[in-house]
Amino acid sequence: MAGRESLTCGNRLNAGFHSKVSFRPPAPSSGAARKDLPLDRLRDRVLFETAYVCGARASEVCGLYVEDLDLRLDEHVRIHGKGGSVRTVLLDDRGYVALLKLYLTSARYSAGPLFRASINGRGHASTETTQLYALLEDKIADAEIRAARRRRDTTR
Repeated sequence: MAGRESLTCGNRLNAGFHSKVSFRPPAPSSGAARKDLPLDRLRDRVLFETAYVCGARASEVCGLYVEDLDLRLDEHVRIHGKGGSVRTVLLDDRGYVALLKLYLTSARYSAGPLFRASINGRGHASTETTQLYALLEDKIADAEIRAARRRRDTTR
């Protein structure tokens, strides 16, 4: 025998070297469950995932505008940080980008603050950090953060 076969035939440890491994990647989620979410719950999910995916502070996420997003070819967001610094974060998580696009189309936002507060049915210009911290104490927000981390950890 010549070549590769001669190297593996004599060694019992390599007996399964040429066997085929059946691997089936997980089926993509239909996304139907996300489309049925109320807008405020979808907003909260996108808000917390934005903070997690971008590694941004609460004030940075609350200060985002639709104009800071670039969802064309190289999907990225410009985050305005402390001291007037601006950093660009690439959005390489396809699930997050799909969720963000769903949020934008559901909310019909084309300009202005990305996350708008809705208290007692009245819309406010933007979400404030105090509102975000109040949501963090909520069990739903805690569950959203844990779900985002699980999704992120399973894709690595």
